[in-house]
Amino acid sequence: MKSILTLLVTLVCSLNLSANCRVDTIYNYEFDPGSTTKLLSGRTINFYNAANQLIQFDYQSWLYASSSFSNRRRTTNTVDAAGNNLVTQTFLWNTTTSAWDNSSKRTSTFNGANLLLTQLRENWDAAGGVWLPANDVANTYSTANKILSHTYNSWVSATSSWRAGQIIYYTYDASNNLTEEFGLDYDAGTGSLINTYKHLNTFNAANLLTQQIKQKYETGVWVNNLRERYTYNAANLLQEHITQINFGSIWTNSSKRVYTYTSFDSVAFEDQSNWLLIGASWQAAFRILNTYNSDNLLTEEKGDAYSASTSTWSNRYKITKEYGSAKDLIAEDQYIDWSSATGFYREHARAEYKCAGTTSIANISSEQFLNLYPNPVSNNILFIDSKTEQTFSVLSLNGKLLRGGNLKNGTNTIDVNGLSSGFYFIKIGNEARKIIIQ
Repeated sequence: MKSILTLLVTLVCSLNLSANCRVDTIYNYEFDPGSTTKLLSGRTINFYNAANQLIQFDYQSWLYASSSFSNRRRTTNTVDAAGNNLVTQTFLWNTTTSAWDNSSKRTSTFNGANLLLTQLRENWDAAGGVWLPANDVANTYSTANKILSHTYNSWVSATSSWRAGQIIYYTYDASNNLTEEFGLDYDAGTGSLINTYKHLNTFNAANLLTQQIKQKYETGVWVNNLRERYTYNAANLLQEHITQINFGSIWTNSSKRVYTYTSFDSVAFEDQSNWLLIGASWQAAFRILNTYNSDNLLTEEKGDAYSASTSTWSNRYKITKEYGSAKDLIAEDQYIDWSSATGFYREHARAEYKCAGTTSIANISSEQFLNLYPNPVSNNILFIDSKTEQTFSVLSLNGKLLRGGNLKNGTNTIDVNGLSSGFYFIKIGNEARKIIIQ
């Protein structure tokens, strides 16, 4: 788990560009359980071009036996003038040859609006000395630059041919709100694409999502599965999110999230509860408390879990952030696995950012999107309040792209259905944030 925490903090830092500080080196530390003494575990070195675009980052682990850093992983980006990553390639360090070996490659094309059109992913075949296809995606867009279709194909090595894996179609209303998402998946039995799921969305006059009905395709008909309902406060900020399950054509409460905000419209508290069929009442389940400094910068995020058997709250995780005089993030600590017996978190990792240069790129966190919630995600839907139209990507801990698409100006819903419980990253523009899926 320590290595996962270290990688998590490393990737977040590697993808982050702040308003004044260009992160050139990130040092990673681990802690023995209960100790306040940080132990160096590795570092990431970032390289930029003249336009301050990240073109390479190397991860090195710290070897205590030799008191030196050892190469582990390298990622290179070939970027265009707009900052789009045309080719992203990863390498692994070969300790026998003391050289970088090819590992994987992602080649992308974009349209004039800098939206992803196609992406081919390949893995290196060391024995044959060639790149082998793995999968590819293709997107189409409307004249308003709204995604209309997303196609995923996988490579079948046995037949040296492509096989359709999934197609998703998107429908919008006159205000460009996503009203329907319709998915087809490959069925091995029939060897063809079949209906799988459908999401039907309803919006209010402010173009905010108020309801989403999730349907699944069974025995030739569409069947209601889940219903998500959203209410907002006077400032059009999400106030309550209720998930209901379809039982015998009757919508039954399942879970609820209630949000409170600071005077700067940042989420201060998230209260999560589950519906009890016996007693027909809501019971506390999880809560997230956010603390901000006088500059409205997040300094702590703390998650607690509720035990119904003991009627008590217990620590689940904690994230703390430190800032410099220029309001740049200079350090982040992440804690998980609380031990009530010892009174401390068993796992603790820290990242420290070192800046050797500056950049004029705007701070994505404060300028391009307002909020990301709920986090942790427990009902397969993540919301992003965005100030601009931009792209997003959901990544695994090892950097694998799992989801991707476009954000509109306003409230966006991201479906993470199919992703297992654990830590992930969501990359929005040039910034990555950690999310937890329960």
